[in-house]
Amino acid sequence: EAKSQFLANMSHEMRTPLNGIIGVNQLLLRSKLDSEQQELAKLIQSSSDSLLNLINDILDLTRVESGKLELEYVDFDVRNVVE
Repeated sequence: EAKSQFLANMSHEMRTPLNGIIGVNQLLLRSKLDSEQQELAKLIQSSSDSLLNLINDILDLTRVESGKLELEYVDFDVRNVVE
C-alpha cells in the first residue's frame, strides 16, 4: 500500500511540470523555427509524450493495486479494430 501511494504521489508531482513542458513546447512548435530548432522541438514533443504515457501507466498500476481501477464496457466491432 505504501509503495502504491508513493508511486501515485510521485506520478502526480511529475505530471504537473511535464504538462507545462508539453504546453510550452506546443507553443514553440507553432512559432517560426529553423529546421534544426523544429527537429529539436519535435524531439522534445516525442520524449515528453513518451514520459507522460509512462507516468499514466504508473498511475494505472497504482489504481489496479489499490482496487480503484474502473473498467468501462464499450461495444465495438472487432473487424474494424483489427483492420
